[in-house]
Amino acid sequence: MPRPTLNDLAAFAAVAEHRSFRKAADSLGVSRSALSHTLLGLEKNLGVRLLNRTTRSVAPTDAGAQLLARLDPVLRDLDAALDMLAEARGPFTVLVYSNGATDDFCTLGPSFRNASGWTASPPVRPADGTLFLWTDHTATAADGSAYGWMVAQVGPDVSDTDLTLDDGSAVTATVSHGWAVAWWPGTHHLAAAQLTTPGGTTTQRFAKYPCDVDSCHGGPHGSAPGGGAGGG
Repeated sequence: MPRPTLNDLAAFAAVAEHRSFRKAADSLGVSRSALSHTLLGLEKNLGVRLLNRTTRSVAPTDAGAQLLARLDPVLRDLDAALDMLAEARGPFTVLVYSNGATDDFCTLGPSFRNASGWTASPPVRPADGTLFLWTDHTATAADGSAYGWMVAQVGPDVSDTDLTLDDGSAVTATVSHGWAVAWWPGTHHLAAAQLTTPGGTTTQRFAKYPCDVDSCHGGPHGSAPGGGAGGG
């Protein structure tokens, strides 16, 4: 039996707790169809039905309720551990806000939080399996150290985003509610993004371009998945 992934288990927990595919999909930043596909695959792999579904409601089965009772504290402990690591890695992670003015995207720090309710101006709805890069900056901290960061929106089916910088180093972005953010030490820029979806992975490539950290607006940048260079 294939071992379920953490994303599969978290998807089940979200549906079981919200008792709604729509609300769970919104909380996870994925489409309802992708979430339903994930849950069906999880039940098939485990060989047991976890959810009772009707046209009006969804609720855990007895087996699903038992799994949720054991799973919920584990997920909470994991979230707490990841929050601890986020705080420990330094002050140069990114928070995004939108106030309808000209300063929608800026470095605020100190850490990436839940992206629920984030908006962009103008509004963008990336297609499945794609990334819309709003900004890719480098900057210098007060102590003289350099760092870079990116903010992007991702398609509703994208669960993970692995980045490659122009020096070949790898960075894993944090994905939440349709947004992806990452930071890294040094003066490097984003070169490519590999996006994970229920159907597999796609890759977008980006041309190196200068960007002023005082100019908070970026995007759109990047090519179609697997294609050539994007604009800056």
